[in-house]
Amino acid sequence: MFDLWRDRRARRAQIEPDDIVRAETHVRAFSLTLRGPDAIHIAIAQRLGATLVTFDRRMATAARMLGLAVAGA
Repeated sequence: MFDLWRDRRARRAQIEPDDIVRAETHVRAFSLTLRGPDAIHIAIAQRLGATLVTFDRRMATAARMLGLAVAGA
């Protein structure tokens, strides 16, 4: 079911160099307690103005702290 949902509702995004720079900034903000891959996902969602969908509570909390809309956890 996930693949069907993804094909119908989601769009793929390429990682851009600025996403990595932003993600590094997020990782270095120790109050966010983000792991690198989570920080990259958040940075991409920020660039796209997208809602982040996650079941990871730590990631959701950090994203909200950064002003990003979150669906899920």
